Amino acid sequence: GQLAFRSGAGYACHGRISAWTKCDNVVKDPPKILFEWPKLKSIKKIDFFKSYKSQVETRLFDETAVSGVQKENTPKEATVEWQSKPLEGLT
Repeated sequence: GQLAFRSGAGYACHGRISAWTKCDNVVKDPPKILFEWPKLKSIKKIDFFKSYKSQVETRLFDETAVSGVQKENTPKEATVEWQSKPLEGLT
């Protein structure tokens, strides 16, 4: 399957091994291929491309830790104070 970057985990596979099984592969540093410039005459005329050499490098990313922030303790049910309706009791 296709690898996509997921923060805190690395590169995760989002494909399927078979019709019933999902791919659960996670890779920190997947293999990369060297980029090759197209062999065009117009590119060779530009000075930058004459001296440019592409390199395969490892991606640097921070390991994300679980946040130390805690959620406030909120009641499960909202407390609402009921007030009398303005026209209640009038007939």
